[in-house]
Amino acid sequence: MIITKLIGGLGNQMFQYAAGRSLAMRHGVPLLLDITELRSYPKHQGYQFEDVFAGRFEIAGLIPLIRVLGRKARKVPKTVAVVSPKWPPMGDHVWVRQRTHDYDAAFESIGADCYLSGFWQSEKYFATIAPQIRESFRFKEALTGANAAIASRMKEAPSAAIHIRRGDYVTDKGAHAFHGLCAWDYYDAAIDHISRHEPDARFFVFSDDVVAAQERFANRQRAEVVAVNSGRHSYRDMMLMAQCKHQIIANSTFSWWAAWLNQNPDKIVVAPGTWFSGNDGQIKDIYCKDWIVI
Repeated sequence: MIITKLIGGLGNQMFQYAAGRSLAMRHGVPLLLDITELRSYPKHQGYQFEDVFAGRFEIAGLIPLIRVLGRKARKVPKTVAVVSPKWPPMGDHVWVRQRTHDYDAAFESIGADCYLSGFWQSEKYFATIAPQIRESFRFKEALTGANAAIASRMKEAPSAAIHIRRGDYVTDKGAHAFHGLCAWDYYDAAIDHISRHEPDARFFVFSDDVVAAQERFANRQRAEVVAVNSGRHSYRDMMLMAQCKHQIIANSTFSWWAAWLNQNPDKIVVAPGTWFSGNDGQIKDIYCKDWIVI
C-alpha cells in the first residue's frame, strides 16, 4: 500500500498523486491519498480531485494511516507532517521524505509499503505511466458560458496561454523569498519567442492578480486577459490554458500542468529559468524535454 500526502495547491497535489500512482502501479498495490492537512490548509482551494477530474481517487482513512504512521496518525495534522529526513522503517512500512527539488533516482528503489511526503515536481517520477496520468487528470466537465466562448476564440488563431503567478508570491514574505516572481522581461522575451514562430499568435493571459495583468497587457494588441474564473472554479483556467496551442508558464505548478496536459504535438512551452529564487542551486528536472527555458 502506498499513501501519498497531498498538500499545497492543485498543481502540487497533482505532482504528489502522479508520483504515488507511478510507485503504486510499479508494485501492483493500492494508492491512498492523505488529505488530512488539506482540511485545515488556509491557502488555495483545498482538495478538489473528485470535483475536477474524471479519475478514481481513494482517500486514506484512519486505519490505513495508523498502519503506516503508527501513533503519529492519531495526533494533530502538523505532527503528521514532521517526518525524518531519512527513510526509517516502521515495521514493514517506510516513511519517504523528498530530499531534493530535482529528481531523486533513489525513488526507484522504494518498496511497496510507504508513506510519501514531498512535492515530487518532475515528470521523471511518472513518465513511464504518462497515459494513465493523463486519463486520471481528464477534466470531468465541459466548458460552458463565458469559458466556452473563450475556448472558441482560441481556435480562431494560433493561441498561446500566458500565466502570471502572483498571489501569495507577493503577499506572503516567506513565499516571496523562496519562489520569487517572474519578471515582466521574462514574459516579453517569451512572447517574442512564440511570435517568431507564430506571427499571428493571439495571447490569452491568466493570473491570480487580474488587475496587474490588465495593467501590463492593456495596450498590447492580440492579447486578452481572462478574468472569468476564481475561487473554487479557478481550475477552469487550467482547462482553458491546456486548450491553447502554446504555453508561457510561470514558476507555478498550476501552469506547468496546463502545459503538460496540452497534447498538441507542435506546442511551444516557454518556462522561466529561475523556478525557486530562494533555492541555493539551479533546478533542472522541473522542465520537460523540448521546453524552452528563458
